[in-house]
Amino acid sequence: METALAFSEGIPGVECVTDLDELAARSDVDAVYIASPNCFHADQARRMLNAGKHVLLEKPACPDRKTFAELCELARKNRVVLLEAMRPAFTPGFQALRAAVSRVGAVRRVSFLYCQYSSRYDAYKRGVVENAFDPTLCNGALMDIGVYCAHALTALFGPPERVLAAAQRLDNGYRCYGPREVDRLQQILFYRRLGMGLAQIREILDGPDFTPETAMQQHLARLRQEQENLAVLIATVEKTLQSWKGEYQMTDQEKFDGLTAAHRNEARYGAELRSRYGEAAVEAAQKKLCAMKPEELQVQQALEQQIRDLLARAVAEGNPAGETAQAACAAHARWIQG
Repeated sequence: METALAFSEGIPGVECVTDLDELAARSDVDAVYIASPNCFHADQARRMLNAGKHVLLEKPACPDRKTFAELCELARKNRVVLLEAMRPAFTPGFQALRAAVSRVGAVRRVSFLYCQYSSRYDAYKRGVVENAFDPTLCNGALMDIGVYCAHALTALFGPPERVLAAAQRLDNGYRCYGPREVDRLQQILFYRRLGMGLAQIREILDGPDFTPETAMQQHLARLRQEQENLAVLIATVEKTLQSWKGEYQMTDQEKFDGLTAAHRNEARYGAELRSRYGEAAVEAAQKKLCAMKPEELQVQQALEQQIRDLLARAVAEGNPAGETAQAACAAHARWIQG
């Protein structure tokens, strides 16, 4: 009570209450804001909702989805509002961001980072468990500041279809990212940067042949290839601008440097192809494709379309040994031989 009186000093019309049942029973209180420690949120909110009070509940509202669902059902039953106090989600800036995201089309990669070394971790390593590392209080990195990232990600892009993470567990059950886990997370982000899905990344990282050094060498090779592709595209754009100004005479072939099938294939499928077939096989195929004359490339593209048409007919016929399916296989063999 002394703390409440000191806090309210100088504010007219304030009454201090220390008993939750007394607060719940007051008819002159329509809504409450709950900012107690996380572990008390659910019980205190439940009492207020049952008393017919609107509740603004500090984040994280509950330790798990099931508990929050129960509170939501209580709010509906008592015809009152339950709202998690995630203030950033209601700022004009965030609303503008949501509107902008809906206009940019498909978003391929997002990185939300909000973390720091806990000032209480050193004490934990000495055996002193402070509140941030006490699971009974529903604390921890995700509940503390990680909730900002998680909420923003789901608000902007919806709930995740799958989650891939790397961590070890402390004695209290909390996740801890040591050197090994941080290195694995780095590998995950590298592969995501190359456009791979989480299921494929897990398969690679957990495979019997995976070694971090080999993977890093592959990342480096792909990034250098990407760098070369970008350099070619930049040069093409610069030459195009110069040609428009009359400063350079471009050939028809130069106008498509960096925009050919080889460059497009590298950008779209390079990472996946190298992981499946190896660097040497992909480089050999790229060199072969780049060496093709325009008329040879047209023949290959026509053959590609023929294969697609034959496959569509073969699927419709439903006979893998049929004449159409065999024709598709023969066309594919010719396409591979180039």
